[in-house]
Amino acid sequence: MNLRSLVIAAGLLACLAIASLLLAPNDSANSTSGELFMPELAARLNDVRQLSITEAGGNTTVVILGGDAGWRVSEADGYPADVSKLRSNLSALAQAEVQEQKTARPELYSRLGVADIGSPDASGVLLRIDNELAVIVGDTDVAGGKSAYVRRPEEQSSYQICAELSLGSEPRDWLNRRIVDIPASDIRSVAITHPDGETLRLFKPSAESAEFEVAGIPEGRELTYAGVGNSIGAALSRLDLDSVASASDGTAPDTAVVTRFETFAGLTVVARSWRTGEDLLFTFTATAPDGAETDLQDQADAINATAKGWQYAIPDFKADQFVKRISDLLAAT
Repeated sequence: MNLRSLVIAAGLLACLAIASLLLAPNDSANSTSGELFMPELAARLNDVRQLSITEAGGNTTVVILGGDAGWRVSEADGYPADVSKLRSNLSALAQAEVQEQKTARPELYSRLGVADIGSPDASGVLLRIDNELAVIVGDTDVAGGKSAYVRRPEEQSSYQICAELSLGSEPRDWLNRRIVDIPASDIRSVAITHPDGETLRLFKPSAESAEFEVAGIPEGRELTYAGVGNSIGAALSRLDLDSVASASDGTAPDTAVVTRFETFAGLTVVARSWRTGEDLLFTFTATAPDGAETDLQDQADAINATAKGWQYAIPDFKADQFVKRISDLLAAT
């Protein structure tokens, strides 16, 4: 190694050493490595009833409340929250051990994302639990996402803890986004009826059929490709919301497009969609035939329990499938 290389290497080592010193604690506090970071949460984990997220500037963007009706997101008109996400984050914090004490110098907080949340430049979020426990959560992608930087708002010292955290600051980040999930293999037929009376019909001759057939192809025309209707038949598969709001009267307008799905088992799901400005909004209802088996009725009840009284926006690639016309499936002439 020549002299120039030695100088460069020495400079890099010096920079790393300085950075390490800057981010290390500057007080004489004893190490807390291995201790629980939030032992108070561990003791009351099953009794938590409220969680809120506050971002830069002190703006509280999400409040999630637990009660007899389950966990609900206040900013989404009380729509059900993603309980699995709530549990995973709260459990991770309750079980999180301190790996290392980090900086206690406010001018260095921004490097870890744990600056005071009232600052307009804060990059972390303040998680408040039951208005009693609070933690500023900074960078959560430490050690490949297995660790995070945190700081208690009332303390100077920051810490690296062992916890996998995912704390979105938008209401949609905390919603139970799944509306319905019926695989295309279960769908027997789809009918899309537009306000002008035009109806696109697709069907499968049997449950073993791989592709949906299109009824009423005009004479002299052909489909763009075999199976062009399959994406329509799969529209209810893993259908997630983009946003949701309470439906004021629970009904769709008369100008709505009505998309009717029927399964081989006899379940019917009806989606109604209409435009409001640039948004395409949806409602969903499900019915089982009279005398249906318990499992089928339970499936219909579960869909209605989720969707009744709500109107949704869904991802564009899914929304487009609910409003197709036969002309959209035909090859150009």
